[in-house]
Amino acid sequence: MKKISYILCGLLLLLIASSSCKKNLLDSTPLNQYSSADTWKDSTLVNLYVSNIYSGMPSEYDSITGSDMLGNYTDEATDNRTALAASYAYDQNQDNSTNAPFNKLWTNYYAQIRNCNVFLDNIGALNASAGLKTRLTGEVRFLRALYYHYVHNYFGAFPIISKTLSATDNLFIPRGTDADCINFITSELNAAAALLPVKYTGANMGRATKGAALALMCRTYLYAGQWQNAADAATAVMNLNTYSLFPDYGGIFYPTNEYNSEVILDKEYVALVASNQSSQVDYATIPGYFTGRATAASNPNGALVDAYEMTDGTTFSWSNPAQAANPWANRDPRLEASIIHDGSVLLGQTINMFVGSPYNNPTLRASLTGYDMRKFVDPNYNPNQTTNQSGQNFIIIRYAEVLLNYAEAEFNLGNTTEALKYVNMIRARPSVNMPAITAANFTMAKLQHERYIELAFEGLRLWDINRWKTGPQARGASSITGITINGTLSGPISSHTYTPVAVNTGRVFVDPQMYLFPIPYAEIIKYPASAPLVQNPGW
Repeated sequence: MKKISYILCGLLLLLIASSSCKKNLLDSTPLNQYSSADTWKDSTLVNLYVSNIYSGMPSEYDSITGSDMLGNYTDEATDNRTALAASYAYDQNQDNSTNAPFNKLWTNYYAQIRNCNVFLDNIGALNASAGLKTRLTGEVRFLRALYYHYVHNYFGAFPIISKTLSATDNLFIPRGTDADCINFITSELNAAAALLPVKYTGANMGRATKGAALALMCRTYLYAGQWQNAADAATAVMNLNTYSLFPDYGGIFYPTNEYNSEVILDKEYVALVASNQSSQVDYATIPGYFTGRATAASNPNGALVDAYEMTDGTTFSWSNPAQAANPWANRDPRLEASIIHDGSVLLGQTINMFVGSPYNNPTLRASLTGYDMRKFVDPNYNPNQTTNQSGQNFIIIRYAEVLLNYAEAEFNLGNTTEALKYVNMIRARPSVNMPAITAANFTMAKLQHERYIELAFEGLRLWDINRWKTGPQARGASSITGITINGTLSGPISSHTYTPVAVNTGRVFVDPQMYLFPIPYAEIIKYPASAPLVQNPGW
C-alpha cells in the first residue's frame, strides 16, 4: 500500500471538506466546481480517502519522537527529558490542559471514526466493481473497529457512533455499556473478516486482511476476559495457515524484512520522505553520538533488562558475582536485539555507556537508566543521510502476539498444557532458542513474563498492566531502576563495574483511578447537564 501514498490524503480531505475534490489535479477545471459527492464516483479519490484513514493508525514510531510513547508509561522505559519523565506521573490528570499528551487521542480517534462513517454511508454511490466496493467496505469496518478498540483501551466504554451525524441528529450520545462496546467492536471485526481477503500482493500489501480482523478480535476478547472467544479467534488466525514466526527476532522489524511471515497488520512508512508517510524511528532512537542531537529519549528500564533470563532459563541476579561482573553475557538473545547496553555494538561502533562518553553525553541528555533502546533500529541506517526519515513499517499486530494471546486464554480456561505448548513455541524461535519451560514451573507469572520480554516496546505493555491490575508495581514510584557504571572515562569498557540503582522519575500511580484515562475536559463540557458525558471514576 506504500504506492497508495498517505502524502496526498490531507489534501484530499481538505478538498472534500471544501467541496472541491478532483481526480486529476493538473486538469484546468477549477477545483471549486467539484462537490464532495464527486469523490464517491471516483475510485482513485475513494482509495485516497481510505488511505487517509489508514494513516491515522496508532504507531510507536510516531510517538517515539514525542512524549507519548506508551512504554514510557510502564515498567518498560522512562523518558530522559527530566520534565517529561516526571510528567508521566500526572499526565492522566491534565484533563483540563490542551498540552496533555493523551488529550488529542479522543479527538483524533473520533475524527477517524467519522471518516469511516462517511465512507460507509457513501460507498454505495461508487461506480466500481462489486469486488472493490466489498473489499474497501471490509477495510473501513476493520479500521473503525480498530479506532474504537483504542478508544476503549484508553478511556473504557465509549459513545457508539455508527453513522455520519448531521445537525438534526442527537449529538449528545451517551457512553454505551462495556458489554455493548465490546460487542460492537467484535461484531464489526466479524463482519470485516467475512469481506476481506486472506492476503494481498503488489501495491495492495499492507491493507487489512481477514487475519488482521481475526487477530484484533482475539486481542479485544482477551482484554475483555472472554477467554473462550479469544481462544477461538486465535485458532481462526492459526487455521488460515498464512502466518509463522519469523526466524530472526531482531530482524522482524527491519525494512529489508517488511511483510515477513509474522506480520499481520502494520502501519506503512517510506524512507527519505519528509511527510506523514515516514518516521524518525532510527534517528530518534539511537544515541546522540550519531545524530549530534539529544536523541535516544526513551531509556529502557533496568528491571526490564534484568528480566531477560540467562540462556539456561534461570533468572539473572545482581547478587550472583559472576553474573554481576559480566551482566549481559549468556542472556536471552532478545536482550541484544532490544537493548543498547555498555559494550553493545551499534552501527559499527562499540557503545560506551559511561556517563560523559561520546555515546552517553550529558550535554545531549545522558540515559537515566544506563541503557538505550535498540529494538526497531535498522542496522543499515545511515545517520549522515540527507533527511532523518526512516521507512520501516510499524507492526501493530504480529503472529507471536496471537500465540501469546491464545496461550493466556487457554491458561485461564484451565488448559495449561496447551498454553505451555505455545509459549515454548515462541521461546524456540531459531534466533532465540531459549529452553522450554517445564510444566512444573509454568505459571501465569511465567506467561506474563514472556509477554514482557517478547513484546517489549511494541505499545502493548500498558494494556497488559491495566487488565492484570498490576499498576502499583509496574507503573508506580519504584517501577524504574537502572545502573551506575563505575570506572573512569578514559578506562576501557572491560574495566567497568556496575551497581543497580533505583531511578526516581516522580511517578505516582493512583489505584484504581489510573487504569483509565480521563475523557478530555473539552469533550465533557460539550454535553448539556441534562445529558452529561460521564467522566471516568476519580477524574
